[in-house]
Amino acid sequence: MSEYSFTKKMQPIVFQSKSEEINTIANVTNQMIANISDYLLQLKSFNNELKEQVKNEILKQQKQERLMIHQSRQAAMGEMLESIAHQWRQPLNIIGLATANIETEYKLGVLNEKKFDEKMEIVSLNLQYMSNTIDDFRNFLNPERKFGSFNPQKSIGEVLNILDAQLQHNNILSKLIEESSITLYGVENEFKQVIFILLSNAKDAIMLQLQKQIISQGTINIFIKQEKDEGVIEVCDNGGGIDENILHSIFDPYFTTKSNANGTGIGLYIAKNIIESRMQGSLRAKNTEEGSCFTIRISLVNPEKENEVI
Repeated sequence: MSEYSFTKKMQPIVFQSKSEEINTIANVTNQMIANISDYLLQLKSFNNELKEQVKNEILKQQKQERLMIHQSRQAAMGEMLESIAHQWRQPLNIIGLATANIETEYKLGVLNEKKFDEKMEIVSLNLQYMSNTIDDFRNFLNPERKFGSFNPQKSIGEVLNILDAQLQHNNILSKLIEESSITLYGVENEFKQVIFILLSNAKDAIMLQLQKQIISQGTINIFIKQEKDEGVIEVCDNGGGIDENILHSIFDPYFTTKSNANGTGIGLYIAKNIIESRMQGSLRAKNTEEGSCFTIRISLVNPEKENEVI
């Protein structure tokens, strides 16, 4: 009777047989086992190489995304500086007039303590306004990526404070409508960057419509509401909407409908990446009768608590 052994390590089959046919089968089988073992070793090597390639690609992609976020923030900085220039023009004029009046009244000998205090109050209020603008600007550019809870109404309000003068200068009315008071979780400065991108895109679309005299007044409405266990933020404008043929491409990196001088094509890509990859939410765009509407949906459940073992 023949004897044989076979293990999970695919050891060769050992036969003790007088049959030449069985010995031939055993030899062929052992050759197949040897070939399979070689293939398994090659497969293991390929898997290790693939893991290393995937790891390198992930690191490369993360580095690229960090670079794109930096580029987006640099572009945003330029827009904000322009907005601050608009925002400071009026208070600087008021301060200039107040100090000129103080000088004139002093030279005429009619400056009394009451008038002086009134003028200094005007100067102080406008300086405080300018200081608040700097605080908003500094908070927006703060590189700290601290995860935590935040009030989106406050965050959006700070971004609007930065853009408000520029929007008014371009005849664009912005309105923040808080239908529900909600708390979001994530990196607040990154959320502000998303809102800034959406508002800047809305502003640019509206300005084009105003230049073409298609509309006489620009409007941007920001809604904050709650739907079941999700926080919903909508940024809607009357800027004419997005061409349906490219609507599916607007979140692609380096895709832009603006001229090369005015757009990098990374803003909406960064916004979507922040909302979906970093805040586990979603960002979608659709057309309305008057323009476009971008909808952010983010779970109201704290992801850190959700992952805790109870």
